[in-house]
Amino acid sequence: MFQDIKNSNNWETVEKVSKGWSSDSKYLIKTKDGKLLLLRISDAEQYNTKKKEYGIIEKYSKLGFPMSLPIDFGICNNGNNVYMLLTWVEGRDLEEILPDLTEKEQYQLGREAGNILRKIHSLEVDADDMPKDTKKPKKLLQLSLYEESQV
Repeated sequence: MFQDIKNSNNWETVEKVSKGWSSDSKYLIKTKDGKLLLLRISDAEQYNTKKKEYGIIEKYSKLGFPMSLPIDFGICNNGNNVYMLLTWVEGRDLEEILPDLTEKEQYQLGREAGNILRKIHSLEVDADDMPKDTKKPKKLLQLSLYEESQV
């Protein structure tokens, strides 16, 4: 499945990642030289959507906050899938550590998140980047998952 991804012969391990909100198949890649990468795989029919998403990641990556940085994008699995290869951001899930943080630490994280969001919102949005369909169903699903979680 991964053989036609550029430099995949330099991968030492490929581990499935089951966390996250997206429907992409996600994998933690460890390269032979010890680098950690995130591989996201989607159906090829999502090529245009995923290419646009990759472009937005490229745009955001120039803002200077910690995030997965773009490495490569293309078609794989004999044309059946589209992939996005990004750097891996080491860390722990917020829902795991938030209860152990003081109120002051939680507040500080919220401020940092707000500053990042302000940087994102400072970018001009191209008309082509505006969604054609509403994202309301996806956001309602995410909201219900959040409400059902322990956070």
